[in-house]
Amino acid sequence: MTRLSVLIPCWNQEELVIRALDSIPRCNDIEVIAWDDGSTDKTLENLLRYQDEHKDLNLIVRWNTENKGCAYTCNRLLKESKGEYFHYLGNDDYVLTDAFSGLMDRLGEADIICFNLRINNGDVWVLDENTKDVFVAQTIRFIRKSVTDGLVFPENIVGASDWYFNRDLMKRNPTMIYTNVVAYHYNHPRVGSLCWLRHMGIIEE
Repeated sequence: MTRLSVLIPCWNQEELVIRALDSIPRCNDIEVIAWDDGSTDKTLENLLRYQDEHKDLNLIVRWNTENKGCAYTCNRLLKESKGEYFHYLGNDDYVLTDAFSGLMDRLGEADIICFNLRINNGDVWVLDENTKDVFVAQTIRFIRKSVTDGLVFPENIVGASDWYFNRDLMKRNPTMIYTNVVAYHYNHPRVGSLCWLRHMGIIEE
């Protein structure tokens, strides 16, 4: 039985995506799906090599033949996933392996298991009742797949589709647990990230 699907939308992160994969716990009840969105570097090549060389990780590699956007890729990932719960891992981020693994013991206690993240300067962003409408990313949650049935990331939105996904999810009143465990490293700030591109005005919301 697959308890957790770790879903990784990938685009032009030929080096950092390896770090992301290395950080995932090696557990028989975790599946990992990495979906390349038409990268122009060696991301897809490196994913396929990693799949071949690391049989201890249940890694599935998929790809778009051309760039379709993050929302499209996130929708494909969720549709293909088989886990009772899912988690999105940014291809330039990584999880804190032991803490992440330990949180899997909480699966089944609620529809959404929340945890905290660390950023590059060491600061910790806390996800709790007071910040749940601020920190909406699916990267800091384990989400029971059955409560998202029919939900999609809007594909006409650039850079904020996770906010709309979370808004629609919250309308279903899922049960939530705030663990106060730091289990995710968010590679922020980083030149070239979606947040940086929005901040620089290169892309719009």
